[in-house]
Order: sequence, then structure tokens, then C-alpha cells
Amino acid sequence: MLGIFKKIVVFVLLISVSYAASISDEQVKQSAMALEPHFRQAMKKLRVPGAAFVVARKGKIVHTACFGIANENGENVEKDTMFALSSLTKNVTAIIVGALIDEGKLNFDDKVRKYLPNFFIGNEDISSKFTIRDLISHRSGFKHFLADSLWSSGHTKQQMMNSLRYINNVSGFRKKYGYQNIIFGIIEDVLERATGKTYEQLVEEYIVSKLQLQNTSALPLYVSGSWFELFKHSIKRYGFWHTLKNIFSIKRKKITTTHTTFMDKVVPLKQNDYFQRVIATAGVSMSIEDLGVWLKMLLGKGSVDKSLVTTTKTFEELSSNQVKIEDIKDDSLSFPPNRLSDIHYGMGFFNALFSDNGLNAHRIWFHMGGVYGTSTFLAFSLADDISICVMCNFGSVAVTTFPELMTWKFFDICFNFKDVDWAQFEIDHKARSKKEREVIQKTYEENNPGPHAALDQYSGTYTCKIYSDIKVYTKKDCLIIDNGIRKAKIEHVNNNIFKFRCSEMCENYYDTDEYVVFYRGQNGKFDQMYISCFGENQNIFEKKGEK
Repeated sequence: MLGIFKKIVVFVLLISVSYAASISDEQVKQSAMALEPHFRQAMKKLRVPGAAFVVARKGKIVHTACFGIANENGENVEKDTMFALSSLTKNVTAIIVGALIDEGKLNFDDKVRKYLPNFFIGNEDISSKFTIRDLISHRSGFKHFLADSLWSSGHTKQQMMNSLRYINNVSGFRKKYGYQNIIFGIIEDVLERATGKTYEQLVEEYIVSKLQLQNTSALPLYVSGSWFELFKHSIKRYGFWHTLKNIFSIKRKKITTTHTTFMDKVVPLKQNDYFQRVIATAGVSMSIEDLGVWLKMLLGKGSVDKSLVTTTKTFEELSSNQVKIEDIKDDSLSFPPNRLSDIHYGMGFFNALFSDNGLNAHRIWFHMGGVYGTSTFLAFSLADDISICVMCNFGSVAVTTFPELMTWKFFDICFNFKDVDWAQFEIDHKARSKKEREVIQKTYEENNPGPHAALDQYSGTYTCKIYSDIKVYTKKDCLIIDNGIRKAKIEHVNNNIFKFRCSEMCENYYDTDEYVVFYRGQNGKFDQMYISCFGENQNIFEKKGEK
């Protein structure tokens, strides 16, 4: 028996030594440098205007690299250039939640109604049970991206929150993963009620100050990049005399302009408050230099350079498994099956086994962001003490997953995995998606062909509890849909099916057509309408005054 025990001890020690020595500091540095030519090539193939990446290990920045054009002024991307983090903000929000839990101001299992008594989502039973843990773990049981089209079509945060009261198709509460933006964003109101401070102030206090970050903010990018806008913001927040007294401390930041594709061209997007509409979900911006510090903090499980943001115990709870992610598509770019398996979401963190088709697995934690012309991704392995963050001013996830692909490439190099042309992986994926859309379009346009009815028969106000009223009316022999914020001219496709360019109703400037379908009631009149970009919940708009 003793002999067997000794053999086990020796075996474990050999594994530990070989594992600890498997990747040296020099290998990590060389891997980061070896990523650069792949990075440049992928930027060119995927038409990314500007990007940057940073690698950290053992409390140190190993390598930082910046490429391309930052903004419409033609400025280069530099270490202190600020990018919108998009949903990588969820990672920041989670750490703030952790810091407040350490201070006793929150608990993971506090009911949301403790802070927001009128909170209601799905149904009364779920609403009464919903906790902070539920808010930030994507385990509400609702479908992915619930009512996100309210966000992209210009609705206010309050309108978005109100709409959730009417969504009742929850399935798998606390058991089923469904990625959310608006539901996650409710944590902002919880934090403000618990602390009496705005989310912007919490970012300043718990993130910027503690980590001594120089180019991090929860302000809109266009504000950070303009001295005049910063001056106005300072007056609003601190008052005129305080602002005047400190006027020389106001300095504009270097910022990126977000980009997307439109009519197969890369175009800049209008800089506005898009990210701040659901601020705790997507509203923080950082430079790659500051993200290097952030990576060191993550590898330090909540602390870096003697600065404690959240305790190790709380950090480990945040990054622990809360819901398993299943039913991943075979061609997924964010969760490539040839690399990721055993995927979970914690609270502000994904984690998965990263392997070479099942071999030589490493557990990594990660998060992505991608909306309104920006894409970001960070990942780290605690066992290997390696972390990387990639950012670019081009996105959303529907447009490119460049940061994810470059992260996979870095780990492939670092762990000596089989070579994959990740940029081509995305190009091929887009080609397949385009063909799928063409099939759908052909179905709409060619099945059961026929003319439309007289246009005035479609006119009227159609309503849906989630999306409120949409007016349909004729103008110069054209049919218009109007939600009171944005409007689109719809063109006839077939019978009572019409189409419009998504960019006319949604701010993301998607290069896709969306469809409007009108339905006749028993009285022969059109009394229902379906709009594909507002149809993720199978929403039907009912015509007012028709039954």
C-alpha cells in the first residue's frame, strides 16, 4: 500500500512540475510578438480600421501593440487611445458588484425588489425570487438578446425596462442560459439605489481610482474626446465655479470612432450615447494601456500592485459556474467547438476548456463585447497565469469577431496548437450566412407570388405591449412604418410582404433587409402586422380599432 502511495505522490509531483514549467515567461513574450503578423494580416482581410492588444503575465505587462487608424481625424491607435468596451463592461460591472459585496452594501442573493420594489419581469413568481446573482448571470430563462431591438431603434432606458413587464415566455429560470443586455443592465439601478451614487461615480471610485487608470470612463466617447463636451459635463456634475477653478485640469482624451459595414463598405457610425443607454451593460471605455492593468487585476483575483478591488473569495464567487451553456452551433466564432468545451457563465465571466480538438486542455475565463461599431475580447488562464485583451473599432459581433479570433490565435501559438487561419474561418462563416439569408429572401419573394392590396388598406396604428405603437401610413405612393423615433420606407416583395433596409429602423447600420408581413382578420381587413427586426419574441402588432 505504501509503495502505491509513493508512486501516486511521484506521479502528481511530475505532473505539477511539467505543468508549471510548460510555458515560460519568454515563451509568452515570444508568442505575443509572433501574434503581430497574424494580427496585421487579419485586420487587412477583415477590413478592421484600428485595433490593439495587450498581454500580461505574473503581474507584468508582457507586450502591447497598436495598429491602424483610430478615428475620422486619421489619428493612429496608440496605447492611450480609448475604445468603447461594449459588453466587456459587464466584466467591469461584476467587479464593482464584488467590491460592494465586500463592503457589506450588497449580497449576491439579495432580492432585486429589496432595492427596486416595483421590479417585475416575466411573472410574479419569478419577479419575487429574482436576485442580484440572477441579474448578472444570464440565467433568467429568457431568450438571447431579449428586446435588444428597442435599444438599437432608439428607445430610452426607461422604455426598455418598462417593456420587460410584458414578456412572459420565460422557460428554464436559473437552469437555462440566455445572454441578456437589458436585463443585465437593471443592475445599474440596483447599484445606484444601494449606494446613492451614479454608475459613473462607482466606476471612478472602485475602478479608476483604485487601479490608478488614466484613460477609463463611463462617459460617452464623444464627450471624452471633446474639451468642450467635458467642460459642459463638469459644469453639470460639479457646478460652474468648481469647473472654472479647475478648468486647466480638463483634458480631452484620444478616442476611437466606431465603424460598421454598410452597402459592403466600412463606414463610421454617428458618435452618440448609444452605449450609455444601458450603461452597466455596455457604457465603459478604456485604453489598451489601462486594460493591461485590468488584466493584471484579473490574474491577481481582484488585486494588483497592492491595490485591492475585490477580495479573492468574492472574485472566485463571481467567476464560479452559475449556468452551463449548451447547444453551441458547429460554426460558432465566439465558441468554436474545435477549441472550447464545457462552457459556463458565472457573473460577468464566461469560462471554458480551451483545447486542441480535445487535447491539452486549459481552463480559461473570458468575456466579449460587440455592438454599434466596436468589438472587444479578453481572456485569461489562471493556471498558466496568462491573459490577453484585444480591441478594435469595428463591429458588432454580427460584423466581426476579430478580437475573439486573435485571442484564439494567441493561445494557439502559446500552447503550440494546430494552426488555424481564423480570419478565413470568419470569411467562410459570413459566406454561409449570406447564402442562408438569400434562401430566406428567395422564399419571401417567390413563394405564392401576388400583388399587394391597395396601400391605404394597410394604414393605421399597430401596437404591441413590448414595442408600443408603430404607425403605418402612405406618403407619395409609398408605405411608411414609424415608431415615433425612427421610420422606414417599406418596399413591396410579394403579396402582403414588404421589406426595408435594417439601418432605417435600427442604428447599427446592419447590411440586411428586414421584413414586414400584414395579416387579414376574419372581417377581411388587415388587423395584424409582424416586423422581423422586432420579432425575436414572436411579437405580433395588433391594429388599433380592428378586431
